[in-house]
Amino acid sequence: MQNVLELRGIGSAQKQPILLEKARQIKRAAGLDLARGQLGVRPSDLPDLIKKGLNDLCMGTTPRRANRRYIEVVYGKSL
Repeated sequence: MQNVLELRGIGSAQKQPILLEKARQIKRAAGLDLARGQLGVRPSDLPDLIKKGLNDLCMGTTPRRANRRYIEVVYGKSL
């Protein structure tokens, strides 16, 4: 099997950067590495996107409870 990461015998702290880099490689390969701003999202779009994010049904299954401020920060950084 190609692209298998061998992580046996590696501690959690050492695995994290390896896994993050692998995730970045996958995003680049899929064409998902552009910031939202590069895709045409403007700061003026954020209020509507935040509202939609707060009402997204998937929020009920996320491990961290997100409030308006948290979403503002995450979306703002994505520009």
